[in-house]
Amino acid sequence: RRESSSSNSVGGVLILGQRQITYVAMGVTRVVPLPSCLLLTWDVLPGGGARYLLGDELGNLHILSLQLQGQDRVSGLQLDTLGSCSIPSSVTYVQNGLVFV
Repeated sequence: RRESSSSNSVGGVLILGQRQITYVAMGVTRVVPLPSCLLLTWDVLPGGGARYLLGDELGNLHILSLQLQGQDRVSGLQLDTLGSCSIPSSVTYVQNGLVFV
C-alpha cells in the first residue's frame, strides 16, 4: 500500500489475469476483459485506491477505475487506454498528473 492511499480505501482483491481483470470482495465479483496483451506493471493512483495505472507488453498505458456505489461498494470496473509509450518495466505516479515510465 502506498503512503498516499486514503485510510478509507476500498477493500477487496484485484486479480490481473491474462484475459481479464477480476475484482473480488465479500459477495461481490466484477470482471472487465483485457485486450490481447500481458500487463507488465501497475501503480495505484491517488484517490483512495479506486484508480490504477497499468502498463502492458505493447507499450500501452491504461487506467483501471473501480466504479463505486457509495464510498466502499464496487459496482463495476472500467478500463480506458491512455496511449502508448516505450514498453514499461515500471510505472510510478509522481504527482500533479506526472508519471515516470
